[in-house]
Amino acid sequence: MIERPRILVVDPHPDDEAFYWGGTIAKYAEMGADIHLLVLSNGEKGKVAITKGEKGPIGIRQIEPSEEKWLAEVRQQECLRVADILDIKRENIEFAGLPNLGINQNAIRLIEDSIKRVDPHVIISFDETGTSRPTNQDHSWAGIATFTAVRSLLEKAYGSLELGSVQNMPCSPPFSFRRLLTYNLPKASTFLQEYATLDLPEEDLTLVDVRDFYQRKVQACSEHKSQAHLFRYFDKVGLLTMPFEAFYERISLVPSCKGKTDILFGLDGAVTHTSTTIFPEPETRFISTDPDFYRVIIDHCEMVTHSSDNVY
Repeated sequence: MIERPRILVVDPHPDDEAFYWGGTIAKYAEMGADIHLLVLSNGEKGKVAITKGEKGPIGIRQIEPSEEKWLAEVRQQECLRVADILDIKRENIEFAGLPNLGINQNAIRLIEDSIKRVDPHVIISFDETGTSRPTNQDHSWAGIATFTAVRSLLEKAYGSLELGSVQNMPCSPPFSFRRLLTYNLPKASTFLQEYATLDLPEEDLTLVDVRDFYQRKVQACSEHKSQAHLFRYFDKVGLLTMPFEAFYERISLVPSCKGKTDILFGLDGAVTHTSTTIFPEPETRFISTDPDFYRVIIDHCEMVTHSSDNVY
């Protein structure tokens, strides 16, 4: 393995770094990888958790426009505390400040700039479905923009890429990038079957064993107190205790890591070709197919909304 590989994680909001790939981040940070985090928006328009008493029921309410600046600051601070738990250096976190529910083609340039600064070996983000169909469009756009940024980087070096193909490389790349991976939501329970993303066979995935990092992932997720309703939901359906976090290889310049357990597999190998998968064009729009997603969470977790109670 490369002595100190750099991994760039592209998140649409603070909290994604913990809830989705927190175990993977903790594992590779402990192995010596240099983790960088690009947070595209502050999640300032999101729902916020409310509680009744210290151990009372958790509910949610919609944030008011006048509270958006406050919530953005709260969620940034939560993300910084999570960084300490997952061993991400705070100076390696960039808050891009794009509008929540407004991530689109504008993110492509920001991601390209981040790639140029960080020069990562591996990049991680969401897939084009946003990981689960009922989620908001920011997740989808983060994945689309990340893929497009990486593709642009490669095409500037080598010319047009034919998606879904394997092409010979004329020379070694003038950058460290070797692999783009997108997170694939595991089918944690029967309830989640309908919300799972790309229905891929296990041999097409890289399954990172995170069982030794379960406690740190749970601790990291719990730091996002403004999103305590999501913590309750993820815990209830088993997503916090999954033994593996699954990733799908979308672009690779080195031998594939599909069917393996290491997202850094083969990074020190010779670059002879590039392989890509089909991915949507940047103008494609993915909007939530389930506008009652948060109602589903409330019902499933038996939460109660108390609009007059304290925020988390």
